[in-house]
Amino acid sequence: ALPSLLQTAKPARERVRELSTSGLDYFAQEADRMRSKVAITLTQMAAGVAFLILVLLILALVLGRLNRQNIRRRREAIETSERMNVVTSTALDGVIVADNAGNIVEFNAAAEQIFGYKAQEAIGQKLSLLLGAQDLLVAQKEGLRQLQASSQKWLIGTGRVHLEAKRANGDSFPIEMSLQLAKTENGEVYVAFVRDISHRVAAETELVAARDRALAGEKAKTEF
Repeated sequence: ALPSLLQTAKPARERVRELSTSGLDYFAQEADRMRSKVAITLTQMAAGVAFLILVLLILALVLGRLNRQNIRRRREAIETSERMNVVTSTALDGVIVADNAGNIVEFNAAAEQIFGYKAQEAIGQKLSLLLGAQDLLVAQKEGLRQLQASSQKWLIGTGRVHLEAKRANGDSFPIEMSLQLAKTENGEVYVAFVRDISHRVAAETELVAARDRALAGEKAKTEF
């Protein structure tokens, strides 16, 4: 029956070829579509990576600038601190810095000469107790109490006031003190500028005594 089967199959040959060709065309088109999707995905990924690289570059530039600014500010702060240390250490007046609780945190060379205490002996001690002045003790307690209880600044920024202090050997002597309040990263600190006025007070006392002697002499002459 092969001849008859061959005659029967001839009309279907073209249909079978078209069916096979259409299948190949479909898979070819599907492959092209998949390649297009992959290409689009890769393009999007490349764009995303480029955007991320750009963002990272901008962040690196910003961080670099901030880092340079921080380094410059830190250098300026160190230079300012060094200048202040030089000014404080070479100041003729005693400079004493105390924290909000009244504990001494800085004690310059002039303060050492005025009070007779070494800096390592003074640092960590109470300002009022170390100076040994009852008037200053009361003044400091009242000033701290009022500062903590209200916005009043009794004794703070009022100029130089006269007080009695004591040296390390127990001798009392007059001082002229100016107290200022400063704010730092670690909280408020009190900066006291102290000047020994013993010689000036002695000179004034001697001048007053001389005047009194002169007046007494003139009075005696007048009475005579």
